Amino acid sequence: MPFGERPSSVRSADMATRKGDQVGPNSAIRGAVGATPAENVDEVISRLTRIIEAATSSRSRLGYFASLYRSMTVAVQAGIESGRFDDSQLMESLDVIFANRYFSALRAYVAGEETPRSWHLAFEAASSSRPAIVQHLLLGVNAHIGYDLGLAAAATVPLDKLITLRPDFEEINRVIATVHEEVQRRIDAVSPFLHLIDLVGARTEDAIIEFSMDVSREAAWGAACTAALSHADPSFTAELDGRTARLGQLILNPGRVTSVALRLIRLAERRSVPAVITALS
Repeated sequence: MPFGERPSSVRSADMATRKGDQVGPNSAIRGAVGATPAENVDEVISRLTRIIEAATSSRSRLGYFASLYRSMTVAVQAGIESGRFDDSQLMESLDVIFANRYFSALRAYVAGEETPRSWHLAFEAASSSRPAIVQHLLLGVNAHIGYDLGLAAAATVPLDKLITLRPDFEEINRVIATVHEEVQRRIDAVSPFLHLIDLVGARTEDAIIEFSMDVSREAAWGAACTAALSHADPSFTAELDGRTARLGQLILNPGRVTSVALRLIRLAERRSVPAVITALS
């Protein structure tokens, strides 16, 4: 059976086990993520910082995506403060609603509660050294952009105002592009053979940013419109989560050639989880 894919009975057993297991990395992350939603972008960044610190001290790979996410959020905050967006207040609202979906999923996971499938896949992978660092990052990007972003956008404004969000929604792509080179440099520092992916045509390194900005964000806008029209109907939300989780399975279990390249990449990667988190941060 491919990595990350288990029978529902096994997943249920895992859930039951985690409900009674509040020690170790999950306990540290649970304290860092907090019990209530963040209220502003400063608090989002502060909470991400606490998650990163908790993950570093507990040697949890959950800190990988949190580090990437904080870099992106800092860039968006700078854009808000510099007046880059048409409606800065609306963009802060979107940023906070968006982040709180991640916090909510992480909070549920470490508490052993039901978690969206796409996020459960990403969080479960963090307990294994088998995926390459870039796979851990892409799993987080996949869940947060593919599943969360459209639903967050639909929750930010009423349906008749949703179209006013589109220009700033697209501007986020250009804001994130400003940190592309820096993020790529950080990943290269801990995964020096990552360029091997280019040789098999997967372009995984560039895909970290391109995926989040272009293809996935475009799909997220469509999801936002559908969610708004359906008033976030549970059947649509479940279908979106399932679709995102299936893409996550492809990230974990790519084709044979890419899998061979990823094995070579992992051999050269930095082994220390805290060191990787520090480098990504």
